[in-house]
Amino acid sequence: MRTTFSWIFATLMLAVIVHIITIHTIPYVVMHRAMSRISENASGVNTPFFPPLPTATSRGVVRPSPDLLYVTCVYDVGKGPVRFTGPVPDGYWSLSFFADNTDNFYAVDDRKLSSKSVDVLLVNEDQEAQVRSGETLVTTPSDKGVAIFRFIMTSPATRETLDKLRHQSTCAPV
Repeated sequence: MRTTFSWIFATLMLAVIVHIITIHTIPYVVMHRAMSRISENASGVNTPFFPPLPTATSRGVVRPSPDLLYVTCVYDVGKGPVRFTGPVPDGYWSLSFFADNTDNFYAVDDRKLSSKSVDVLLVNEDQEAQVRSGETLVTTPSDKGVAIFRFIMTSPATRETLDKLRHQSTCAPV
């Protein structure tokens, strides 16, 4: 009886340990893989990537929306702040930041902005930065992560105009 109880207890403890390791490891593995793919396509970090319009087979972003144009950027604030800028068109637009564990720690959309452009300065917790007029200071919980700009196409006729606007989106070290 004591041996059976010991095996059951050991099995449960092993299951708990494996569960905890899995829950804490998988987000980092998933994000590392995504950051590697994006930075390869963008020719490095702190450089925007302008993927083509998503199709039914696109999987650079999990289940991308076919009516959104994306701009992605793997950021690294380890050596200094990174600035994100771009125009905000009429219609839905957003900029979201994801930490290295997949947590979305900041997002802004066209409804929250009072101007037709965005200017975000991203820093880590140890950095101080001079904030320009109209600029938003955002602190990231991790030195590395991903930023995603999204532009909605309300009709096929808006694609060319939005594509020109999205190519004005930037992410660059300060």
